[in-house]
Amino acid sequence: RSHFQKAHELDKESFHPKFNLAELDFVQKHYAPAITAFNELIKQNESIKLAAAAKVPEEMREVQARQFETTTRLMQFKLLICHAQQKESKAEDILKSFVPFDNDSPAYYFGKAALAYAKDQKDDGDDWVASAKNIYPADVTAIFIDSLVEMGWVSTLGN
Repeated sequence: RSHFQKAHELDKESFHPKFNLAELDFVQKHYAPAITAFNELIKQNESIKLAAAAKVPEEMREVQARQFETTTRLMQFKLLICHAQQKESKAEDILKSFVPFDNDSPAYYFGKAALAYAKDQKDDGDDWVASAKNIYPADVTAIFIDSLVEMGWVSTLGN
């Protein structure tokens, strides 16, 4: 944490140290500060996306926008988990923002899994993870599975 804080002090606008600090709160199950940080980072990510789009040729903007959207979806997923762990209905609201048949993101499937795991419905959670793994490539699902591992809901990235 001290290294990430130092990096943040050196560059207050840098996204990555702030993300890493939010991630530490998430992993340590400090949900309230994680929620605040991820909400702020989602706003910052949108601003960065808009600024970056102005610097690339138009034909590259869609690809670049998808990369920023992936980061946003991951943070929204982490927010869903935080709210679910605190038994807040906001988790369901976040899930409603995810698209079931999104070609780029398995957030809907992992959101359903997280809500099931948070309710101690392991079999249902495992089914949603299996569905996502059958639809999306491993490199896309790995970042979502990692959050489930951090919560202790699945034992390894391979499960």
